[in-house]
Amino acid sequence: MDEHYDSSGGEVDVSVDGRALDLCSGGFERMHFKWRFPQDITRASDGGALSVSLEAGPAGQKEPCNGAIAAISDISIAGSAGISFPLSDDDIKVMDVDRFFSRNYGDAWAGRDPRTGLGSVGLNTREPVEGRAFAYFFIRIGLRGTGPGELRYVYIYQRGAEPTGPLGGGGGTNTVWGRGFTTSGNSLVGKVIS
Repeated sequence: MDEHYDSSGGEVDVSVDGRALDLCSGGFERMHFKWRFPQDITRASDGGALSVSLEAGPAGQKEPCNGAIAAISDISIAGSAGISFPLSDDDIKVMDVDRFFSRNYGDAWAGRDPRTGLGSVGLNTREPVEGRAFAYFFIRIGLRGTGPGELRYVYIYQRGAEPTGPLGGGGGTNTVWGRGFTTSGNSLVGKVIS
């Protein structure tokens, strides 16, 4: 698997053995997935949104595989609201899991249309959750509807202390979410394979 990912986006080539789902035993399919953030995502504010352009396509195959795996393989973006599976139980204890919500998944498919998509996540404006100073969204790559076998690039943010002004002209302050960390060290993004 060839890959690169950071705060500007990423790309990865994924090979899937034809024995997956018993679609084409003896062969394989290779797919290319790419995502780009058109804005600086190192900081985000409550009430704001982050968008991403998504691309997917075939990158090779070995017979008897003929595109059946690529046809069910996609890339999308998702907010953390209501979704806890990308992280461990210990990590979830410090996450404001409902901070980022999905606005548009932006699905792009490797073996059928649409091959490109524009997705986005928003940030809720509710009060921060005590003891949960971190929040996340993720890029999901996988075989749709198959459960295990997904690859997730998790972007984690830490709540900042400084206010940035009123929300929508009303009272209150905007919480700034800045460069966060993963359990593997000080980085904005980490990878989870399931």
